Amino acid sequence: MVRVIVLSIMVMFSFMVISQNLSLGVGGRASSHWVENDTAFNFYILSTNADTLVLNTERNSVSLINGLSFPIYVRYTAKQNWWVQVNYGYETWRLGITGTTTPTNYAVETALQEKLDGNTSTGDMDDVIEAYREDILDEKTYDFESFERVQYNRLTFSFGSSLNKRGLVTFYYGAGFDLYSRSTLEPYQGLLYEKKEVALTHHILEAMPKLNAMLFAPFFNLGIEKQNIRLGLDFSFFPNPVFGQHNALNDNIYGGNQSTQANTNSSQLVRNIASAGVSLNYTLFNQNFNQAISDDKKNVLDPLVIGRYRQKPKLIQFGAAINFPNFHNSGLSIIDDFETKNEDINYGDSLKKKGDTYLSGVLFNESTNVLDYLYLEKVDDEQRVIDDELQTVELVTTVFLDWGNINSIVKSPKLSAFVRVNPHELFSVDLNVGYQNHTYGIRGYETIAETINDETTVQTKKVFYQENFHEISLGLNAYTQMQINNISRLGFHVGINYNLWLNGRFDTEAGGINDSELLQDFHDYNTGQEDGENDPNFNEATEWKGLSNAEDADKAVFTKADYYNYNYYNKAGADNYYTDYSPYLFSTIAARSYFELRFGIDYYIENLKFNVYAERSLGRNQTMYNNLFSVGMGVALFMN
Repeated sequence: MVRVIVLSIMVMFSFMVISQNLSLGVGGRASSHWVENDTAFNFYILSTNADTLVLNTERNSVSLINGLSFPIYVRYTAKQNWWVQVNYGYETWRLGITGTTTPTNYAVETALQEKLDGNTSTGDMDDVIEAYREDILDEKTYDFESFERVQYNRLTFSFGSSLNKRGLVTFYYGAGFDLYSRSTLEPYQGLLYEKKEVALTHHILEAMPKLNAMLFAPFFNLGIEKQNIRLGLDFSFFPNPVFGQHNALNDNIYGGNQSTQANTNSSQLVRNIASAGVSLNYTLFNQNFNQAISDDKKNVLDPLVIGRYRQKPKLIQFGAAINFPNFHNSGLSIIDDFETKNEDINYGDSLKKKGDTYLSGVLFNESTNVLDYLYLEKVDDEQRVIDDELQTVELVTTVFLDWGNINSIVKSPKLSAFVRVNPHELFSVDLNVGYQNHTYGIRGYETIAETINDETTVQTKKVFYQENFHEISLGLNAYTQMQINNISRLGFHVGINYNLWLNGRFDTEAGGINDSELLQDFHDYNTGQEDGENDPNFNEATEWKGLSNAEDADKAVFTKADYYNYNYYNKAGADNYYTDYSPYLFSTIAARSYFELRFGIDYYIENLKFNVYAERSLGRNQTMYNNLFSVGMGVALFMN
């Protein structure tokens, strides 16, 4: 829908009447926000011993930060000084919520009574009671911070007028609205909450308010303009940007008990957001349309001037292009050959019937489909001093990666250079080389089971497995186009790209992205960072079963089906339930490269080309990142 609107506007402007101007440029915007939040937001959550804690937020507990935006824009200015402008950009928003968990009043009073029953103090009892109450609250009150990051496409429509048009400095004012649409399938989410009193910490995260997938914000702006530069202020208002009711989904633990419950009828946290921003725009291109040249003038004009209006493409052209692949990005994390024979078994229900809750899904209610399959496991022992004695703690860490859709795909603008050959004015081909940065994220859950003196405690939290890659591409495109008027053409193209991924930086963030040692180890294993003993990750990467025959290999990959068949079928006589994942590693050039089909619609005006395009990966089912599909827009500049 967006690409149709943008293309229609561009074509329409080409047919405007005399003395009308079209401008193309780039800009930058920085803003700050005021968030109105409700201090009544709180809800109940169960601790490991089934005690109830109350999650509370206070005034000014909500923060919102968005990164700098660098939009491109098209502006139409009429003879009467009024203008209409369309901007496209994308922004990353971070919504943070801080609060505390406290025991209920009943729990506090119960603990207080126990202390008073054993009290032998002869002092003022009011002071004693208050001191005990404060001590109980200090001991059982824990801080938490949840956060979420979302990447938005931002499409802006504005209109206005200019004053003092004949002066050196022009004043302008306008109004309009912003449309925000989320370009990631799943936002980044994280929680900083280190205490183990809550076993299912991801339930806190699921209950927090989330940014809406679509936002609408009216605004007005004003500023000054001199030649090709605009500097202005804009003020926006976001009504109901967050669905802030108690939002815990799939919030049932084994036995049907709900882990979190709303505590008040008024649990809407974020009401409105107001924003003030500073913007700077620079015009790269200006065009006055349909200024006719009389026959007398044509006889005296330099041929190069006339060529501006009726010039055919040169045989060979070269230039640079930038593509913004942010209208839509999607993909799947299913490896087609990595399946099991017993696809008719509902493994989650089968494990529940056998009383086995290890992988049954009751903790986070994930799909029982066998394709939601990938588990990582690490078994280790740790020496700790407990009760003044050195004891062995058995640790089993399991990470479930929620296979299916890739939950987050963020791509940087793609920069490329090209050489174009025009054997005919209606047909062209080009060869291009480009660079782009890719980031892919898959939602998961980490469960850590600690066994001390035959007593096991379990804590489950939400994690986000994210990998980053540098992409180098080589593309070949074929174009066809037709003339619209003296200076513009319309056409389409098809092409194919060869893309090669190089490993990028593996970022880790406390409470969120890759916040698990097991994910770091799996990244080293999956990307093949075990090539030599000088590599600091060498030992960790080679401790995976299936890659090394070392007896101390303590990490492995398996599926729910593998676990179930080994423990309850074991017909094959296997000695463990781990899967050989090595054929699917991302450790070779062949695994990190793929072909991509491209289709686009193009609009040419003078030495610029605008396009909307779609790209789809081909034949890539042996890696974690399959069926990649992108829709975006781009602009190219011909240098000659």
